[in-house]
Amino acid sequence: MKNLIFWGILIGMLLSSSMMAQVPCQANFAFKQVPNTLTVDFKNLSVASATVVYTWDYGDGVTTTGLAPSHSYAAPGTYKVCLLASDGTNACTVSFCQNVVVAPLTDADCNAAFSYQLTAGSYNVQFKEIGSTQSNASVVSWSFGDGTGSTNHNPTHLYTAPGFYTVCLTTVQTNGCSTSYCKVVPVGQSNASTCLAKYTIISATTTGQSKYFKSLSIGTTPQTVYTWDFGDGTVANGPTQTHSYTQAGQYNICLYISDPSTGCASQFCQLINFFKNIDNSNKVDTILVPGKYLTGGVKVSLVNHFPNPASTYTQIQYQLEEDADVTIEVYDPNGNRVGQTYHAFETQGEHFQDINLEGQRSGFYLIKMNVGNEILLRRIYVVKS
Repeated sequence: MKNLIFWGILIGMLLSSSMMAQVPCQANFAFKQVPNTLTVDFKNLSVASATVVYTWDYGDGVTTTGLAPSHSYAAPGTYKVCLLASDGTNACTVSFCQNVVVAPLTDADCNAAFSYQLTAGSYNVQFKEIGSTQSNASVVSWSFGDGTGSTNHNPTHLYTAPGFYTVCLTTVQTNGCSTSYCKVVPVGQSNASTCLAKYTIISATTTGQSKYFKSLSIGTTPQTVYTWDFGDGTVANGPTQTHSYTQAGQYNICLYISDPSTGCASQFCQLINFFKNIDNSNKVDTILVPGKYLTGGVKVSLVNHFPNPASTYTQIQYQLEEDADVTIEVYDPNGNRVGQTYHAFETQGEHFQDINLEGQRSGFYLIKMNVGNEILLRRIYVVKS
């Protein structure tokens, strides 16, 4: 009987040792960069016993231990990351390495922005951080335009008097990216006013990259204060301004005027589309809103375009007061050129041109005419059966 017990214990120990030897010992991991940051999340895919300790070498001189860590890099680049799995014995000591590419931040990853909510019957304003930096900003600084500020992410501020206040938000991300965004906030302004804000836009350069903004406001005096909000986080003062946009898109451009001598206050805003230059460069070119711009030089009148709505074509009728280069193009609502339809040097007089719309889907489009230094834009509706 004693022999049977002995052999039973021995066999059990051998089986247990055999099973322990069969425990897998493999190191492996996956990774993913956190959007808008230089931080990488690592996922441990190793197969090993519960007693194994995991050591991470991130390839930038930093090592840590842990099952599934995150690591923030100081700069973009390619890093050789290694994971060592070890239980302290030769039974399980194995490593796995792979290159981890940390992509650089784009401009869109480092944009501060905010929205605001006015309180009826009060000078109280609620601000909310909405830019791409909001989840990663370690430092937030607000300037409310009245000499006060805040370091809260979403502050509330009570102004002591009505007015147009230039509010700026500055954020600093954990990776060192710093950016600012400003806009004008109208606080406690009445609709009743003795002045009226209005402006026009013309080109300041032959490339069309810079835009010249000119106030056409009425009821102003030499004491009138002009504040421009260009809709891209920049603000300027004065009756005229030149401004360049770095990205194509739609911007809410506002002119705010106030006059301490008369007590008048008024604001005028327009949603304006800008699109890239037709030479496919990154320059932001012409304004996309129905109307006439770049006045001066050749005089042209767009007499008519028919039919509108159209299906397969429309005909443009226009009058030139002198000889000029004429280019006619069609753009979709997003500012994308969908085809250069006509270009020629034309003589003074009346002209007719057919615009082919067969390849366009139903919706509204803008017809752009470049005539010398002038631009005319007209909206046309395309209807497909």
